[in-house]
Amino acid sequence: MYRPRLRWAAVPAIVAIVALLAAFASLPVAALQIRRGDVVTIGRDEVVGDTAILAQSAIIEGTVDGDLVIASTEAQITGTVNGRLFWAGEQLTIGGTVADSVYAAGVGLSTGPNASIGRDLAMLGLYLTVAPGSSVGQDVLMAGNQAVVEGTVQRDVRFTGLALQIRGPVGAATISRQAALPGTEASAHPIASQSEPEGGANQALLPGRGPGELLSAAWAGAW
Repeated sequence: MYRPRLRWAAVPAIVAIVALLAAFASLPVAALQIRRGDVVTIGRDEVVGDTAILAQSAIIEGTVDGDLVIASTEAQITGTVNGRLFWAGEQLTIGGTVADSVYAAGVGLSTGPNASIGRDLAMLGLYLTVAPGSSVGQDVLMAGNQAVVEGTVQRDVRFTGLALQIRGPVGAATISRQAALPGTEASAHPIASQSEPEGGANQALLPGRGPGELLSAAWAGAW
């Protein structure tokens, strides 16, 4: 009988929360710009350095040449963040480029069809949607209710929650908890350019598991 390794179930959540809380401490205070208000906008022609935003709504249309920390009810990223993005709130929409990783904690996160995340996407929340045409350069880590991954994930999708759909090319998929629920669809389409030996990381659906379970054959070595 398959028993999930729950000691790893909280990893994405820990990553998101700890990274968000540590973000202010990791940024040089002298160089940090802090913006507050009901609506905070970085305009299309603006270029700023490391920035922290506290707002009801944050709109990033320009360029952040460094890390961006946002605490807001909603946030829209249509410009470029050349460092890391840390966010906490209700709804985050990424339609632009984040050169490094995204660490998010909130209700929901969605990417647009042209979104590009250079490294990891780590999310603690109710839902995550990675749209067709968007890309994640390394891993997607999600702890929450449901995730739909239709874009390209160059490495792994690691998921803890209730419902996962993978419709785009990914390196491998790992579900650590509640993998097979009635009515839950779980499917994976490994990236064609990746080649793994039989039983390797691209073998997302293992023999002997329920049809709704996605597992990584390389689980033991993943961490």
